Amino acid sequence: MHARIASYTDDRAAITYHDVEPLATAPILGNLRWELPIAHAWDAAIVGRYVDRTHLANDGNDALVTPGYTLVDLALHFVRPGQEWRVELTNVLDANAYAGGYADSGVRYFYPIATRTLLVTLRLATGGAK
Repeated sequence: MHARIASYTDDRAAITYHDVEPLATAPILGNLRWELPIAHAWDAAIVGRYVDRTHLANDGNDALVTPGYTLVDLALHFVRPGQEWRVELTNVLDANAYAGGYADSGVRYFYPIATRTLLVTLRLATGGAK
């Protein structure tokens, strides 16, 4: 994406910026999901995600950005009557990734994405429902 703000005035600083990249708008985003049936009732998935750097303010300052990142997640899924199991390992590569952030007085602050995380989910059907 090549998003631009034609003109932006920072009222607090009384400065007008022209032709700047908007905050929190990554120029490149990529998602890939590959699902693989393993056996009856079993499947697996691998998910890849790339997010390019994003600005933390509407002033075009390239020093005030979140760094780009790549995340990889793995999932294993098992279904049988009355039960559904999902085991997910997120951020497999333990990447430093940031969902966003802000800049204040020239300092960057980030909202981090969780490091490597294991999630286990069990869904049970009740009352004979599937």
